[in-house]
Amino acid sequence: MLKILLKAEEDILVNIYGPNHDNKLVHFYHSVLQSTKTNDFDTDNIIMGDFNCPLNPIVDKRGGNLMPRQSVIIAIERLQWELDLHDIWRNKNPTERSFTWNQRDPLVLSRLDYWLISNSVSDNVCDVDIIPSIKTDNSAIKIEFKDVSDGVKGRLWKLKCSLLRDEVYVDEINRMILPGYMKVE
Repeated sequence: MLKILLKAEEDILVNIYGPNHDNKLVHFYHSVLQSTKTNDFDTDNIIMGDFNCPLNPIVDKRGGNLMPRQSVIIAIERLQWELDLHDIWRNKNPTERSFTWNQRDPLVLSRLDYWLISNSVSDNVCDVDIIPSIKTDNSAIKIEFKDVSDGVKGRLWKLKCSLLRDEVYVDEINRMILPGYMKVE
């Protein structure tokens, strides 16, 4: 986990390598979520690496068992939801079937590697691609960011949805902004 400067803003970059067993993966993603939330200093997050689970086996897997690994998928989706992240490769390639991992006998292809990034960061992604890697059974995901030094300034504000479950935050907003009006529930 690293703090990085992207667009002169602090962001958190998390590189992960998920375990191979589903029960360990669920616990692992819960730990990643807790660590990221604990170290979040009102920043955007980028989580990338080998998640060891195709999120949608229909489009992200060929061969082998195509049954979704629900408990792992739910854990990853919770991570995405809580941190407001999305799969940038899938967003840029909504119907393409490309894989980051392969097994030769029997032939199984899966997309197990992801760049999950915050919406405000994704606005600056100009290219994302799956490319071959050397001496590994995983391909790499290349991501290229736009040069934002061309006079583009500022950042779009986006509500961090998890704040709506923080009672202290909601009470403070109600007290400061909405006296005599409707209450945020």
